Amino acid sequence: MNANNILLISALILFCSCDWGRTPSKNRFQTAADIIIPTDIQIIQDEYQDMWQDYAIIYKIGLTPASTTQLIKSIHKSKYYDPVKAKSSILKAGSESYNGVSGEWLDSEDGYLFQGKEGRTFFSIELDTVNREAIFKELAD
Repeated sequence: MNANNILLISALILFCSCDWGRTPSKNRFQTAADIIIPTDIQIIQDEYQDMWQDYAIIYKIGLTPASTTQLIKSIHKSKYYDPVKAKSSILKAGSESYNGVSGEWLDSEDGYLFQGKEGRTFFSIELDTVNREAIFKELAD
């Protein structure tokens, strides 16, 4: 193998290994909703949709019974979870604000809902405790 081939292969490996600076979806949602996503999960979907200056991230995970319990405990510890407000049937993103992010967790029929906002970026999370799935969405306008 000559030096040009080695250089080309090295450049290709470097190019393919770059994530171009995007924070992993799991980290984005942990930060936005002030939760810890358990490690014992199955990633069903991790999709990034680029629409010029707008984008959407969809992150769907499957949970075990133990990881579902861990995630619920984390939600209850979140600064965006208020047990009194969580019983409300109306989700009003913006009721709590910390470090420029506003959001709110609510109890739902099948688990928990979260909506949050940071500038022109919107976050939504649905935790279905019956089917043990969670879907996280981040939309930038």
